[in-house]
Amino acid sequence: MLSPSQASSAPNSNVSLACDGEKKPSVNATLLLLKSTFNAIIKMEKTFAKLQTNVLAFPSRDGGENKLVDRNDMKLAKKEFIDSIKLALKPNPRTKSSNEPSKMSGQYTPVILGPALRQFFNTSNFGNDTDGTPLIDKYPTLKSGFALQKVIYDLLNQYVDLHQLKTDEGHFIRSDQTMVDAFANPGLPTVWSKDKVGGKQVHNNSNLSTYDILASYKVEQLKPKQMNRTFTPEKFNPMINFRRLVPLNTYNVKHLDTAGIPDDVRTALSSFKTTYSSQLVNEANASKVMRTLAKEAKEQFRKENKPTKPVLSPEQKEAKKIQDKEKKRSKRIKTDNALICKNV
Repeated sequence: MLSPSQASSAPNSNVSLACDGEKKPSVNATLLLLKSTFNAIIKMEKTFAKLQTNVLAFPSRDGGENKLVDRNDMKLAKKEFIDSIKLALKPNPRTKSSNEPSKMSGQYTPVILGPALRQFFNTSNFGNDTDGTPLIDKYPTLKSGFALQKVIYDLLNQYVDLHQLKTDEGHFIRSDQTMVDAFANPGLPTVWSKDKVGGKQVHNNSNLSTYDILASYKVEQLKPKQMNRTFTPEKFNPMINFRRLVPLNTYNVKHLDTAGIPDDVRTALSSFKTTYSSQLVNEANASKVMRTLAKEAKEQFRKENKPTKPVLSPEQKEAKKIQDKEKKRSKRIKTDNALICKNV
């Protein structure tokens, strides 16, 4: 018979990530559940092998009859565990459908560009297509002020790569003069302020530029390994600040009942999704192709510039082996000392 501690580690024969009608647990909770179940299954397998038996008896917590677990129960537990992993990895159908430009939802929500973004896309150099024509000419609807939101992000990232705006400090980039002219210009204020009233965005009635508002976001005390959210034109994190920049400078249909927006924008919001439907989708598909090609080019560059491992002499190999052993020994001593201190 197993001890209570062993019994408590028995695998649950019904590994469920969420009960019917209940909210699906967070990613961390799901991973912890799968980890504990996996560890319990491995421990039970070892117990079966060690005792060379086909049945294990678990003492009941309430003093009743022992619970018997045989190898068939273990097979069932492993099958349900694997099914749980498949369920956790299964993509959300709503998320999958929103990845299609034709759905015009989610990341492909139709938007109207504010003056700063219009200035940027009409004055920036995005390089040339294979036939020598400017790449931005493939996006006439965008240049006229209408786009699917994902296209804006794709072109911003393309611009950063093309003009080599990444700094030497991790994931930061810097602004060039074209970005400063568009986003630090008081004459091209953002569409929205960063404030909300009653859960709704507030129209920007001041002359604050995009960079003024990005710099005004409160920077909380950072935890170790947390990304730096501080904004300056000379150095900022695009993952965070582009996701602030685009909503600050675009309108979408949710803003139809928002006070303060111009009448011409309000009129366009009610009809442009239908008017420019095919153009918006075509430009989004072109953006997807561009994104794929850029990703392949980066991967090819990474492979071609992958550093080669230095060839070690026999003496160097022996010295490295001794060094690795010493590192392992030091790590083991630290672990043992930590356990001793914990149990004292």
